[in-house]
Amino acid sequence: MSQTTSSAAVEGAAISITGPPLLQLTYNVECSNCSDASMVRRIVFTDGISWVARIRLPQLEAVFGDREVLDVVSTLKVEMANRKFRQQMAGIQATLSSFTFDQIGSLYWDEQTSDFFIGPEIETGKGPWASSTDYYADLANHALQVCVRNAAPGVETSCSFAIPILFKHLMSLYGHSSPMRGPFSLTNRDFGAHNLLVNDDFEIVGVIDLDGVMAAPIEVVAQYPVLTGLEREPPGHVETRPAAIDRIRRTEPRLKEYKDMVEMAEARIGMNKEGNAPMANLMLSEAASVFQGLVRYGGHQKFVNDKWMEAYLKLLRGHIRSGEQQTP
Repeated sequence: MSQTTSSAAVEGAAISITGPPLLQLTYNVECSNCSDASMVRRIVFTDGISWVARIRLPQLEAVFGDREVLDVVSTLKVEMANRKFRQQMAGIQATLSSFTFDQIGSLYWDEQTSDFFIGPEIETGKGPWASSTDYYADLANHALQVCVRNAAPGVETSCSFAIPILFKHLMSLYGHSSPMRGPFSLTNRDFGAHNLLVNDDFEIVGVIDLDGVMAAPIEVVAQYPVLTGLEREPPGHVETRPAAIDRIRRTEPRLKEYKDMVEMAEARIGMNKEGNAPMANLMLSEAASVFQGLVRYGGHQKFVNDKWMEAYLKLLRGHIRSGEQQTP
């Protein structure tokens, strides 16, 4: 697909992933989303006008630590709804990635022509880019600048402050070479459960906060949804805390299951044909993990950065050693 694509094509895909229409009343609260910071409701009026309202919630003074114990039937219903929810997420992610452009940057809409086009990327204010190498270089430099401005002194004096510099080199080693100059797929960098609207049957009927939608290299596209219990560990990281070990043990099969869901969704829309590089193939790759390290760097937490710095160095050493073994 060229840099500009028609709004009908993109909007048509959005329609295909929405849920079934609900009853229309004077107004109808069709779907909802709730986090610890805000509550979102979509209200559909009888004249067809739709509002999405966000209500900021007061800060919680206390949280109950005990989970409610469900009976076997209720637990099974929750597990089935959870699986269906993740399948729908995978379908949305795969459908979005099926739209390709010849440049990297944020998605914009031309009101005069009703066409979508790629323009400057919102996070850095730069772009669009014709190659992933140029994009990664600007993204890494921006991460360093933001860290210097906003991070605590202990973060920028640590060795892990240099993560963005090492990131650029690792992407040149582990990045997917074939799409270095496109095409580049659409992705939503803030895609996750916190930005999805669901109805009473836990069906996804809407996506909110679309500022993060952009055409991006495959390593950026092949990321797991955020805030959804699908966080990957830094490569080679060995956890010692019992609670963290238990969390990792429970998360690993979920990562594999979600990857399989994405693979099936891509197969349904023909993404595994015509020499494409399916997103699912790279979701557990080192390249996708390297990009995740730069994302986590943006949190400006020294203990997190230190873990990823160690992981980056392990990847670098591993690449060098593998090259030495291949040298006659």
